[in-house]
Amino acid sequence: WEGSANPENIGRCAMQRGRHNQEELSGLAQLASGESLDLFSKQRNILSRALYLLAPGGVLVYSTCSLNPVENEAVVGAALAKWHQDVRHDATVELVDAACLMREAGCSLVADPGVTAWKVPSGKKFGPIFSHWGEVPEDLRIIENGKKAETRWPLRPDMFPDEASLQLSRCARFYPQRSNTGGFFVAVFKKGVPEVMRDPSLAAQQAKQQPSRLGRSHPLARATWRPVKADEAAWIALRDFYGLTPCWYEDKLRDQLLFWQCLHGDEPSRLALLSPGASRLALAQPGDRRPLPWIRLGVFLFEMLPKGFLTGVAGSRWQVAAEGAEIIGPVISRRVIRLGLEDCCAALAADHRQVSLAHLPAKLLFDSPGLLEDGAASEATTAHGGQRRHICGGVLLVCEHPSLREVMLPGALTPQLLRLLIENQEAAGLSEEVGLTSPSRNDDNAPSLQEAASPGNQIISRELLRLLHLLATGN
Repeated sequence: WEGSANPENIGRCAMQRGRHNQEELSGLAQLASGESLDLFSKQRNILSRALYLLAPGGVLVYSTCSLNPVENEAVVGAALAKWHQDVRHDATVELVDAACLMREAGCSLVADPGVTAWKVPSGKKFGPIFSHWGEVPEDLRIIENGKKAETRWPLRPDMFPDEASLQLSRCARFYPQRSNTGGFFVAVFKKGVPEVMRDPSLAAQQAKQQPSRLGRSHPLARATWRPVKADEAAWIALRDFYGLTPCWYEDKLRDQLLFWQCLHGDEPSRLALLSPGASRLALAQPGDRRPLPWIRLGVFLFEMLPKGFLTGVAGSRWQVAAEGAEIIGPVISRRVIRLGLEDCCAALAADHRQVSLAHLPAKLLFDSPGLLEDGAASEATTAHGGQRRHICGGVLLVCEHPSLREVMLPGALTPQLLRLLIENQEAAGLSEEVGLTSPSRNDDNAPSLQEAASPGNQIISRELLRLLHLLATGN
């Protein structure tokens, strides 16, 4: 500390700084443990999905830059248990000894075995820590009947070790002090080849006895896709409602890059934009002349409003799709609402991400065509007890920020409200971007750009990438 040459003063400053940091660290510890509990289900679902997509005989590497067993061994154990409990498949998945693979590949990093026992925090500040599921009180448990738990971070039984956790020692842990690297975790899975694939005659016999699993059992697999025609009523209504720019869509209609996804009969449910290659693939005729069950094609630009929302009130059932808002936004000339930073933050912070029109600027609905009924183009024109006569339905929201690019989002006008039609994760990310819940950027302990790009950290990145590659390929 500058100006504190006296050892007694230095000690006093250190104690004061220690007390201050202790309060900060307790909050960070609570957030860190809560975030790990929150990430558990997401990481388990991602890993489970990856195991289903893994080809028979293939190898999958699951790696995190964390040493928290709730994000590592607990996720691996839960994903394996979920796989073995599912009777819809006959392929085996086993955990490969990652440390053994490293030794065979000549990797110089020191790997410790995965842990087979761990404790799970409650997520509360200075809260209890549990060794097994039986210790968890009811108010901290996940409720299986669909009701919300009493805590922000409910605990689940598959977060805890069980009798099958012994195999988790085949995972690999890399501690910073072992090889002068960052800490990270690796688990390697290998999927077996089902017997039906090893014996062609058995595969043919099974195909005759039961229909294909891909089949048309899932609603998305039953969906049909067809190119948009310039003269069909659904396209004309959508095009005119949002005032799409002709020079944008004319060549796309000609080249058959705009497709309808039809979930219920021949009625369009979504509008997608495809690349030329994807369009040729979708229009190709299979050799057996049976249409392929496409699950997904292209990027969705428009979709139907949620079922039951604004039924009988909306001027059109079409809304802008969140994933395609940045693509279609620049060519929409009608039903565009521009929100300032303050109004955008108010909408993001409000319940259900909706705000009353009475709390927004009076001229908001007069800045873009297509928002008001005919004859209501003047601010003095009112109806229904002083309410402005606007057309309910989907809108494109443009959030303006003085130092960031414009953010385009789907929204909807109801008789009394303006609502953002985005998911929780998108709302959280946007809130941080506009500064509503941004983390502190004044941390004196944060590494500088020079430190972040130091040779040591570059070595960590290269070693980690090399390790993941050799675990997956054996080369």
